[in-house]
Amino acid sequence: MIDLNDYFYFVHVVEKQGFSPAASALNMPKSRLSRHIKQLEERLDSKLIQRTSRQFKITDTGRLFYRHARALLDEMEMAEAAVQSTKKTLSGTVKISCSLGVAQFAVKQLLVEFLKENPKVNLVQQVTNQTVDLVSNGIDIAIRGHIDQLPDSSIIQRQLTTVSWQLFASPAYIESHGAPSSPDDLLKQKSLKMGWQSTSGIWTLENQEGLEITVPHRPQLC
Repeated sequence: MIDLNDYFYFVHVVEKQGFSPAASALNMPKSRLSRHIKQLEERLDSKLIQRTSRQFKITDTGRLFYRHARALLDEMEMAEAAVQSTKKTLSGTVKISCSLGVAQFAVKQLLVEFLKENPKVNLVQQVTNQTVDLVSNGIDIAIRGHIDQLPDSSIIQRQLTTVSWQLFASPAYIESHGAPSSPDDLLKQKSLKMGWQSTSGIWTLENQEGLEITVPHRPQLC
């Protein structure tokens, strides 16, 4: 007899990369979660997860089963969503991830208005400038900025807008260091950079004719 709870728990253990983080996310005892996985392995007569006190590893059979179990859960969620879409009111919990800038300036009022219009929706907003794994963190919607083309992914992607970035300097800085008249002059300038993961950066500049040039810079402050 198939117990879909076992599928649900197994997928969570795989995506959270361990029993402890999965149990914490599901707010359930680790021992109960382990029993469900053991019960699933016994029914399938196959080892899905190799687990010791120091190691957690999905077997080849486990990876195969995960792909089908994940697809099954996705279909179940889509089935419920299809029914919910026929109703006039939205309900449930939605987890959204966005950068600090987007949270402060782009979606702040939008989220307030959305929640007023949909009082049965609970919103969990994760604000970080780090790139997070959407699947393992249970993110439903992520708003991200890309300088390059969007990477290939099985995740559904939609372009929201195009944002133009510009270079700025304070009048005091210009008075002290002089105003650059060409991209080459920028090589001599001090700079600031958003993001601390890399201490170097590249400016991609475009003139009115659409000609692009890249200028490397090493910011004094990240």
